[in-house]
Formats: sequence, C-alpha cells, structure tokens
Amino acid sequence: MKKKLVALGLTAIAVMGISGCAITTDTIAVNYQPQSGVTALPGAQSVVVDVKVKDNRLIQDKVSCKKNGFGMEMARIITAEDVNVTFKKALEQELKARGFAIGPEALVTVDAELNKFYSDFKMGFVSVDALAECSLGVTVKGKKGNLLFSRQYMTEGAERNGMIAGGDNARLALEQALAQGMQKLFADPAFIAALLDVSKS
Repeated sequence: MKKKLVALGLTAIAVMGISGCAITTDTIAVNYQPQSGVTALPGAQSVVVDVKVKDNRLIQDKVSCKKNGFGMEMARIITAEDVNVTFKKALEQELKARGFAIGPEALVTVDAELNKFYSDFKMGFVSVDALAECSLGVTVKGKKGNLLFSRQYMTEGAERNGMIAGGDNARLALEQALAQGMQKLFADPAFIAALLDVSKS
C-alpha cells in the first residue's frame, strides 16, 4: 500500500512538472541550412531577382502548440523571427548560390505565398511525434508583371519518438519541412527556366 502511494505521488509530481512546462510559451529559432553541392548556373549572373514573401497562413500567431500527457493543447510555440522573413532568407540564399543577383531593380520577381507552416504532435503510448506541414505557392513574373511560372508545393517534416511535445521537437520537424520545400522548388526545372528566360521578361 505504501509503495502504491509513493508511486502515485511521484506520478503526480511528474504530471505537474510536465504541465508546468506545457503552460509556458516556447519561442523557437527555425534555422535553414543551405543546400550543399550547388554551383552557379550559366547565365544566372545577368539576372537580378526580387524576392517577396507573403504570409497567408490561417494560423499566424503560432507554428505549433504544446500538448500535455493526455494530448490536450496547451501553450503556444512561436518563432523568434517572422516566418515570412525566414522563408525570404532561404529563397535568397539558394538563388545567390546558383549565381543570381538579388535586388529591387530586377528582371524577374519571385512571389512566394506561405499558406501553411505548422507542426502538430501525435501522442503515442510512450512517445510523441512532431509532424510538420508546409504549403508554399510560388510565382515568377517578368519586369512588366507578365506571369512566367506558377506552382504550389506541399512538403512535410517529422521528428519522431520524442518524450515531450515541446518547442525543440516542433522546430526540428519545421526545419525539415522548410528544407524539403526549398529542395522541391529549386529542383523544379520549370522554375529555373522561368528565372533564366530573360527574353520573356
């Protein structure tokens, strides 16, 4: 009987500890690691690109939400930097790596609309998975505003078998979704062709 009471007491302390963390807002820094092995493209050095990112997410005040041991949503998980700024930096990094110049006096404009960037937690019996989704719409327009390219990209990220539904796990899943989004976009030959085809601008 005494052992049962001790076990119950320890469980209560653990639950209170987890709940205490779960009611505190987490601020995370979503980092982007540029793609490796990228080289400048022929003709890219003569193309100046202007990058614009618009935040069209339905949920803009958070990128995830903590959950307690019962799967109930608790405190928000927010980013230290506006997500549209993070995506703009990622796009510009990859463009520069391929030899494009960035500036307002541009031949082409890349307009990106961020429709979703969110990580949810799926509670298991003894672990938790952070599953992130990213939805990004990208258009390329010429100097006169003529449409050269338009496409939607959906990517995912997952950080599995965690112990706590908190900010660090959400961050890792979101970083994967962001990286996959950039990978899909810059591997799309139609996107690259639209940037390089200056004659249409």
